Amino acid sequence: MIHHAGFSHAVLSFPHVGACVGTAGFGGTPAPDVALDRHAITAITARGADVCYRHDAAGDDESPCHARELVKAYEECGGIGLVGFSERCAGFVSDLRRRRCLLFNDAYGSERIFLHVSGSRVFFSSEAKAILTVVPATREFDPLGLAELLACGCTLGTRSLFRNIDVLPGGTVLTFENGAVQRRRYFDPAQLEGLEPVSMPEFVEGFSSSLSTAVNRRLRGSGTVGVSLTGGLDSRMVMASLDAGPGDVPCYTFGSMYRTTGDVSVARQVASACRQPHHVIELGKEFLDNATEHLENAVYASDGYLGLSGAAELYCNRRARTIAPCRMTGNWGGELMRGVRAFRYALPKGGFISRDLVDQVHQSAERFAPPSSNSLSAALFQQVPHQGYGRYAIERSQVRVTSPFLDADVVRWLYKAPPAIRESSTTAAAVIARRPELLDIPTDAGLLGVRPSRLRRMVRRSVVKAEYLTSHGAPDWFARISSALPARVLETRFLGVDKFQHFRFWIRHDLAGLVRDTLFGQDRDELSTWFDMRRVRQMVAEHVEGRANHTDAIDKLLTVAVARRTLLGSRPHPSAAEFNQRELAL
Repeated sequence: MIHHAGFSHAVLSFPHVGACVGTAGFGGTPAPDVALDRHAITAITARGADVCYRHDAAGDDESPCHARELVKAYEECGGIGLVGFSERCAGFVSDLRRRRCLLFNDAYGSERIFLHVSGSRVFFSSEAKAILTVVPATREFDPLGLAELLACGCTLGTRSLFRNIDVLPGGTVLTFENGAVQRRRYFDPAQLEGLEPVSMPEFVEGFSSSLSTAVNRRLRGSGTVGVSLTGGLDSRMVMASLDAGPGDVPCYTFGSMYRTTGDVSVARQVASACRQPHHVIELGKEFLDNATEHLENAVYASDGYLGLSGAAELYCNRRARTIAPCRMTGNWGGELMRGVRAFRYALPKGGFISRDLVDQVHQSAERFAPPSSNSLSAALFQQVPHQGYGRYAIERSQVRVTSPFLDADVVRWLYKAPPAIRESSTTAAAVIARRPELLDIPTDAGLLGVRPSRLRRMVRRSVVKAEYLTSHGAPDWFARISSALPARVLETRFLGVDKFQHFRFWIRHDLAGLVRDTLFGQDRDELSTWFDMRRVRQMVAEHVEGRANHTDAIDKLLTVAVARRTLLGSRPHPSAAEFNQRELAL
């Protein structure tokens, strides 16, 4: 991502241990390449896009604080000292005195590390595209990984989308020493699942305090922080935890081009009650006019995991960066607190997948089963690092993004709460009560408010369901009916009630040319390895003409097509030769 505005980068060489590490992050100016043969300990930490490094273990007050913390933890306890630290980020430590290197990720695996082993060499990166650039042999889809992407929207476990590139499991540290590599897990979910449960008052007090600490620690960091505000409970809890003066924290909400969404309407009221400014980032004509560019950038940024929905996220997050370089969200609050699970296995309809790949897709169903009977662990150790990777990779390519619900102390309190307490909306309301005025504003689902109303919730659910059934989730028979009528009668009647993305309608109209050019252009022969392209052409015609709804299938086909061209293409990457020269020097 060093080619995007706002990023700086550097390359650090460790000749005494045979390592070379590149870093990139927001802010600053590009640093010269450095050969670190005279420093005792170097720490490089990555927390989202916020990457930093430290040259030595003493002084150097300009080094970011968590790099200093990492050096201190390593000096005091060696590899054992990384356990508490690395629950929060991924990192690399080089100890030239002992000729030792350590590579680790965070406890949950959300700060992803890709690995490729070739003989005695180990390639690692936070983005698969870096390995694809310098190891041409990996530039093929992994059949099982591709099957998982089609069925689950992501790859599972240690598998990536690309051949011979693995994903390091969460809570793992690799130690390189004396020509050998040792791998061990430093974190086990049982460490959290075994915490003693607490009562409702204890949980509300402890959880509220830890959430407030996590929120305000980020506010005190470098750069303006904007809150990505929705109409739900989770971002409301974030706002209730703010310790900021009027006008100090800009808020914004992603909105529809057709009408004011429930998120926008409620978010405006919440921001006003907290005396903070509010902006609406509209996904509309400007996005559609440049959709091809946004799609290609999103597939590239997400390592091939997200297509059209990723393009929308990339556009909105790029706009958000003009408001604040740091984005705080309520992401994963619903999954961790209330057991929300939008992570499903489903074979794409249409019969367009080749027979061999269909067999692989069916195998992926077995791997999809949650690894834990604990719903909180299933969300934290499966849904967050697997399903969440693509969106997170896109978000961090544009802004520094953070969710206080993934803070280590917040997570511990969630494990201490019995499920009935953790999942209750009453508990969320008790946390929001830190700012009582926020309890008076109903959520987009009709919760809270001065006069809680079951009728209001029922009406809201009905309207949201109507949008889904007339848009993304339209059955084929409804698609045929709606296409025979003027768009305003059914197709756009409910658009924007709840969602800000409307790809079923846009694929039929605004993006039809993009779909045809991408799927049936010069890459169509390459795609025929995996897909029946005659059937794909029929599906696209059925969707554009309004005879069926193939939104999900077309989105995944576009994702694979663009990933094949931008990530697996044979053209040399400009940095490959430079990398090989540097490697030879080592």
